[in-house]
Amino acid sequence: MQRHGDVDDLAGDPLAQALNDEFVRQFGPMLPSSALVKALGYRSGDAFRQALARGTVPVPLFHIPTRRGRFALARDVALWICEQRRGASSVTGRDVSGIPRPRKAVDGVEAARPAGRSTPAVAT
Repeated sequence: MQRHGDVDDLAGDPLAQALNDEFVRQFGPMLPSSALVKALGYRSGDAFRQALARGTVPVPLFHIPTRRGRFALARDVALWICEQRRGASSVTGRDVSGIPRPRKAVDGVEAARPAGRSTPAVAT
């Protein structure tokens, strides 16, 4: 796991700074497990717990005495998200977010369906 540098890491990256500011606004300087599930992109709490068991959570986590769950610093999560974004590449026809662009209509007519798909049957 890559170790992050000082707070200056945030100052050099406006996106990291904005993410950190938003996390701190919502949760304070530490994100609880429930927030980490969403911020790190896990599909469910069970998926997060599985990553914990496997040791594959991508940010440093810690316990707080008398508190339930694990915690991560907002800055570590913000920096990790930015590292993932920097590693993304654009693919022709796709946004780097991985969400396909909507099909374009030609002269007001919706684009043709892909081969092999028929129109829905109409009940009579």
